[in-house]
Amino acid sequence: MLNSLDLLVIVFMVLAALSFLALLLMFLMKNNVVRSVSIGLSTLVTVATAAFAVYVCGVDYLGQSVIGVLAAIGAISAFVLDILNYKLKNDKIGLAARITSAAALAVGVINSLI
Repeated sequence: MLNSLDLLVIVFMVLAALSFLALLLMFLMKNNVVRSVSIGLSTLVTVATAAFAVYVCGVDYLGQSVIGVLAAIGAISAFVLDILNYKLKNDKIGLAARITSAAALAVGVINSLI
């Protein structure tokens, strides 16, 4: 039977696997649709980790809550940059969106680990 700590480890492993998959798809695939889906997946994971940070940490650990919210803002801005890249077909904007999304995802996952 699994206790709550075992379930927490399982949830974190799934979160880390989704993050790693999104990062691999974001930088290794040439298809723009796959890149956009991976940026959307990383945005979803980052916003989820930020919501967990705000819900769990709250006011008691204000620094972690602020870091989570900043990571979510970075992920949402990367998603907006990806939409802008889709409209303008500019590779530099797409690269900036991928780098911003990867950084926000890494900060969000590390923040949920600590």
